[in-house]
Amino acid sequence: MLKNRICYGIVFIIGMILCYVYKSPAISLFGYTLIFLPIASLLYMLWVYATLTYTQEVDKKFITKGESIRFLFSIHNESRWVYPDIEVIFYGVDSILNQYFESKCMSIGGREKKTYDYQVQCKYRGYYEIGIRQIYVKDFLGLFRISCKVMNPKFVTVYPRIIPLRYFPLLDQDGQNLDIERETSIGGGGLFSSIRPYVYGDSMKQVHWKMTAKKQELMMKERQSVSVSHTYLFLDLTKHPYDIERNTVIEDKLIECMVAVSYYCLRNSMPIQFIYHTKKLMTYSAREENAFHMLYKELSELKFDSEIALEEVIALSLSQRAIRSNQVLITAKVTYGLYQQVEALVREGCHVIVVYVSPYEDKLEEDEVCQSVLKALYKLSVVCIYMGFEDEPEKVL
Repeated sequence: MLKNRICYGIVFIIGMILCYVYKSPAISLFGYTLIFLPIASLLYMLWVYATLTYTQEVDKKFITKGESIRFLFSIHNESRWVYPDIEVIFYGVDSILNQYFESKCMSIGGREKKTYDYQVQCKYRGYYEIGIRQIYVKDFLGLFRISCKVMNPKFVTVYPRIIPLRYFPLLDQDGQNLDIERETSIGGGGLFSSIRPYVYGDSMKQVHWKMTAKKQELMMKERQSVSVSHTYLFLDLTKHPYDIERNTVIEDKLIECMVAVSYYCLRNSMPIQFIYHTKKLMTYSAREENAFHMLYKELSELKFDSEIALEEVIALSLSQRAIRSNQVLITAKVTYGLYQQVEALVREGCHVIVVYVSPYEDKLEEDEVCQSVLKALYKLSVVCIYMGFEDEPEKVL
């Protein structure tokens, strides 16, 4: 548009000079045309602005990671005159969905309707704005443009996957590993320690079918009586200094790890306390599987915009620690400050598990600080779970 204005300005100046030097009717007509043509172009643009109509539609508002949504966008020209230049800018150009929503420039003929059908596959969890951010109507000379009032965006929530873990290295209050076998039937769940023959009055929901088939008699799972320690889950929500795509992948893995661990705990009746920091320190306590749905929804919409590092979040939650508790730290950045906080937790008798989501494909690409901190954590007998950039959470956890 700036080039058009400069070119037209040069032509206009030349035309005015010619009109001043040569006073012929043809030159005068040329000069008046230069004066009135932008006015006509401006009026035509205002008419297009007043008559332009469009529609937008998203078929789903809530989906699970990996599913697709369909976004339909249409512009209508109900008159007989051409819409010369329309520019449409979409939401999503500053997110992982930018490959789908590039800006569109178009002209629309009389009695014409243009429809764009987008099939968008949502590969990562998140809360996305979908729709038209801005529509610009331009005049046919390319000198002016005006912004149309647009509808509110459509919002799509992409929920993370729920990865069922068969085992996670938590300890009970006596410092023993919790080797949990989870009942998979509906209404099941809980801790089982031994298998015994069927006794009249036992619930059929607790039948161990594999062992029953092997022994050729009904064998029952017997609930164990253990003192399960409290589990504190810390999630690092600090910003990452990478590009949009890499940041999105890292954040997606962090959330899936938190979902998997919290689901594992609540499905097996282990009390948890989820701690994170956005604008302030936030905590979420839960004891039963029924509470998982609210936590799951909360995790789906979390934004990674915290200015507080994970080690500071751990320090802020000092009063919430418990002796012999499980402390699960899920982060994409390990520092000396984090090591100091973990060392303090270990001294207090806590069992610490660090789940580290790396921005690199290989451990050898990590910087010296990260490598030295990870080695030091291993020496503290901390359980370190390393997840590379291309690793799948279900395989690592």
